Amino acid sequence: RQVSTAELPGIPGTYTRTGTTVTVAMQGHRLSVGTRVHLNFAAGTGGAATSGTYAVDSVVDADTFTVVDAASGAITGGRLFRK
Repeated sequence: RQVSTAELPGIPGTYTRTGTTVTVAMQGHRLSVGTRVHLNFAAGTGGAATSGTYAVDSVVDADTFTVVDAASGAITGGRLFRK
């Protein structure tokens, strides 16, 4: 069963973009590089974020990881699904 950040108490996901790198902050994510996650993005003005399945590109710390998204523009929100 997959659960989303919306279903996990105390685990909101936040998303920021620098170029093609999307940084996801999610408390206690327990993911490792290469793990596949599904992200549904809400794109901001002037850009389109691509929802889909991504491999974790880097793990910054226990609460932050990155994925690469070739789209552009701000991300105003979204949901992350994991098993």
